[in-house]
Amino acid sequence: MTNREKIAASLKELGLKEYDWNGSGGLPAREDALDLALAVFALNDYAFKLIDHVDEYTVTLNEDGTVEVGLDNGDRTLLLTFQCGGAITYIKVFDDEQTTVEGTIRINPDWPFTAYDGFADLAEALEWIGSETE
Repeated sequence: MTNREKIAASLKELGLKEYDWNGSGGLPAREDALDLALAVFALNDYAFKLIDHVDEYTVTLNEDGTVEVGLDNGDRTLLLTFQCGGAITYIKVFDDEQTTVEGTIRINPDWPFTAYDGFADLAEALEWIGSETE
């Protein structure tokens, strides 16, 4: 299985969690956030295929029902948090582990993704984590 397939399987498992999954009132995965994450990791664009080459990944359900995917490429980390309404927040962590870049990408959650939404920004972030370091 590719990393994208493994991430998708983990996301689907998160969708099965019910209210109070963590014993402290954790909300189940927000359906729109989960659907967006699944759609993103199903894409076959070049940048999205780079996910298959990252060293490690994590898939986490946050207590507020948002879904987080962390991609680690040894000296760089990209954290993507899928929120409601097509918003994806990201944090790029550079090799010194102190330099970060944060932002929000807005994706039209309706298919197909189009050039006027944040698709290009998301592809750029994935190219950053998937490319080889210099």
